[in-house]
Amino acid sequence: GENAKITAFIGTVSGYIEVKCIDIIITIYANDLIIIPSEKTTITAIVTDTTGVPVEDGIIIKSLA
Repeated sequence: GENAKITAFIGTVSGYIEVKCIDIIITIYANDLIIIPSEKTTITAIVTDTTGVPVEDGIIIKSLA
C-alpha cells in the first residue's frame, strides 16, 4: 500500500504520524461531541479488516490534553 501523513491541529499546535495504507476500516469514537482546547477527552480508533474483524493490535486509545 501507499504511505499517508495524518496531521491533527489544535489552535497553533499540530502533530502528525505517517502510516502505511492497507485495505482496512478505521472507526473513530470520541467521548465528547466537541473537543475543547485545554480540556481532556479520549478518542478511540478501532481498526478492522474489510469484513469487520479487528486486526491484530487494532485498537488504539489516545488521550488528548
